[in-house]
Amino acid sequence: MTVVLIVLSDHGEEFGEHGNYGHSRHLYNESIHVPLIVRFPESDLRVGRVDTMVAMLDVFSTVLDLWGIKIPNQVESESLLPLTTPNARGAYGREAVFSTLDHVEPSLNATLGSIVEWSTNAVQTTDWKYLRSNRPWVFDQAESGLSMEQAPVETAELYNLKSDPKEMASVSGQQQMSEDTLREQLGAHRLQSQKTRSNVMGQEKQFIIEEINKDTIDGLEALGYL
Repeated sequence: MTVVLIVLSDHGEEFGEHGNYGHSRHLYNESIHVPLIVRFPESDLRVGRVDTMVAMLDVFSTVLDLWGIKIPNQVESESLLPLTTPNARGAYGREAVFSTLDHVEPSLNATLGSIVEWSTNAVQTTDWKYLRSNRPWVFDQAESGLSMEQAPVETAELYNLKSDPKEMASVSGQQQMSEDTLREQLGAHRLQSQKTRSNVMGQEKQFIIEEINKDTIDGLEALGYL
């Protein structure tokens, strides 16, 4: 039997680096920079640490590639095999990694309705990290509490990862050329992801609706899965 061992994490954890504890609130690197360890059965594959930035989505295509299965054109995933051996098919061409955090949660402010929906999207290259968010609350570090007194507000952050790897001082508005490029990349990726998701869910949703009850469907829709 051929076995490939893959160890990874779905998220990191915040310990106050940006005023928050836990996860699922931010897309700073303490939440999204996670381990990925792969043990391949073939001895001719390169052993060691790979510094290239990759996405967890790429694990899917890597497994398919290992078993010689065609990678579907519509998936946003690339095989990692080119990083392990010069003889692999094709090349690993990811120049940026995208992250998305969508939230649906009860509102603490009745004027905003019974629930609030917000999202944060990020694009990261080796040098830069750009985040765009429409959070409905602001974090007050001085008072260590959350304020839900405002409606969602669009905010942008830009970090120079070479000089500011911990993402502590946003330079949004100061590096316009880099920010414009990343904003355009993020917007294009978001539109493509929505299109892909819509196509895939359009094919699968009918089957799901026929197999599960209405309460479960309502719950999945509230969480953004349908």
